[in-house]
Amino acid sequence: MEEKKAEKMVIIATHGNDDPDGASLPFVVGNAALATDVEVIIALQGVGVTLANKGCYERIFAGGLDPLKKLADTFLELGGQIWVCTPCLNSRQIPKESLLDGIQLMAGGKLVQACLEADAMLNFDPESRAGPSGRTKGLPGSRRALATACLDQTRRSNSSGMGQ
Repeated sequence: MEEKKAEKMVIIATHGNDDPDGASLPFVVGNAALATDVEVIIALQGVGVTLANKGCYERIFAGGLDPLKKLADTFLELGGQIWVCTPCLNSRQIPKESLLDGIQLMAGGKLVQACLEADAMLNFDPESRAGPSGRTKGLPGSRRALATACLDQTRRSNSSGMGQ
């Protein structure tokens, strides 16, 4: 009997302590996906790399959500991976020694490969403020519905003015 390949999701997070909602939502979605046995990578890029700095995520609280520390700790406990953009760290002069335990360093090539191999990808875009964009290629039934629902709910909230 052939073993079924696990579904994979990549979430690109580009928000830091400047935007508590934007910093927290990738972990909310990541935890939901992990709870349905989807492998998840959250890739921190741009200002988002500041979340990987020890002591930073303990001070981020988004209204109506668990504190980011709890969300991130749960994400790691459930087997999620947090990747951090090495060039983004370097440009912000964040030393690798100050990063949280369990963080993996990456550059563009590694992220591109992970995105190409993923069944779903979400990008929380700080410029558009229209919420996440993404694709749900190849996700079966309920998992595709989860990813699509996350995208659709955010789009509905933003179009009604709630997400602004």
